[in-house]
Amino acid sequence: MKTGSFRIGPLSFRASLLFFSGLFLFVIFLSGCTSGRVKADQELFGENYEQAIPLYEEQIKNNTASIHTRNRLGFAYLKTENYKQAMRQFETVLRLLPDDPYATLYLGIACLKTGDLDKPLALWQQYKNKKVKPVVKAIEGLITFLRIMKNHKIARNVADQESELQFPVPAYNTFAVLNYEDLTVDGDLKSFRKGLSALIITYLSKIRSIKVIERIYLKSLIQELDFGQSGAVDPETAPRIGMLLGVENLVAGSLSGDIIATTSVISSSRRKVRASMANEVTKEEFYMLPILIVRDIVKALGIKLSAAEQAETEMPKTKNYKAFLYFGQALAAIDAGDWQTAQNLFEKALAEDPEFDLARIERDLCPDIEMPRIEEIRTESVQQISETVEKVVDKIVASQPEIEGNAKTSTTNENSTSSSNGTTSDNIIDNPEENMNVIEGVEEDIPKEKNTIEFEW
Repeated sequence: MKTGSFRIGPLSFRASLLFFSGLFLFVIFLSGCTSGRVKADQELFGENYEQAIPLYEEQIKNNTASIHTRNRLGFAYLKTENYKQAMRQFETVLRLLPDDPYATLYLGIACLKTGDLDKPLALWQQYKNKKVKPVVKAIEGLITFLRIMKNHKIARNVADQESELQFPVPAYNTFAVLNYEDLTVDGDLKSFRKGLSALIITYLSKIRSIKVIERIYLKSLIQELDFGQSGAVDPETAPRIGMLLGVENLVAGSLSGDIIATTSVISSSRRKVRASMANEVTKEEFYMLPILIVRDIVKALGIKLSAAEQAETEMPKTKNYKAFLYFGQALAAIDAGDWQTAQNLFEKALAEDPEFDLARIERDLCPDIEMPRIEEIRTESVQQISETVEKVVDKIVASQPEIEGNAKTSTTNENSTSSSNGTTSDNIIDNPEENMNVIEGVEEDIPKEKNTIEFEW
């Protein structure tokens, strides 16, 4: 044999022939798979969902762990109103790749289509993938919306069955804070009162020995009962709300003069005022008013505070009066379901005071501007509302290619299960019977309060 020459023996030749033949067949197979998926995608993008379904099903036979294919098959099933099949595909994706944003969003939509509010709420509350920020923002807004919607339905049931329900004596350490009534001649403190109630809730929630009902739950019940604010703060009528909520202590009051607050703590079970106090502040020191009110409540009821709790309940949230008024106006817009106005007002509050964290949190939790308003929530079914929610999710996915890009990237390692880099969310109610949850507007990076309660029956 000459140096540099190469000679193939009979066995080597046959082995090489088999190898290259196998490689050729494999390439043809891959080409067929790729062309099949391209054709399926073309049908999907053309909204020919019925034609896309069998093509994706054929692809799954060749690769059962394909995140991309299962997501799009689930989407096609969703658009053809085959919700159980859609849920099956998205659930499989989430077993393969927990917190996949595409599957998380659309599994929730499929559940809503069946009239289920609880499953999408729990699903979205557990979402921990923080890589795609628009998805995080969208899911936070969806959670807020579903919680408002669920609470209105619970409140409506309670209101309808009020005469038949037996109410146990509420726990002594439970609190709800009503909106203060504006008694000024020109309604000068109308915006102020919403923000004041919200901050009292925030400060009370820092006290571990008591439990505070969330503002949105209280508001929902008042709306369903068609309770006027003046009736809600009357010591004779306020206990009705307390008993319906399962809350013993109702904090109610009025605003007058420049900034003078008269506050009462009303017992729901005894139907009488437990404590009263009056506080006056200047406009320049408005931020001290909720701090003084909470301080007086604590003193009057003999509540013991740790050094840490005392520090937390005396820390101003903002010292900018204009920012605080915008904040109160934004909360009023939230209560009316005017999401666009609410977001704009939260932005104005932050423009006045960029350090106003509570306004930033509430802004981030605000539902999408195209979500249904409160009147629609009160009158339409879950299935009817789901049509609008689906359109909002479609818009979000279409505007953020990286949402499905997460799934496409995962196809390079589809046989492995990915885990999120996020931490466990404290927004999940592990035991609904305990009726416990965090205060509204607390984001993941901020320690959660364990002493606030949702409105559950």
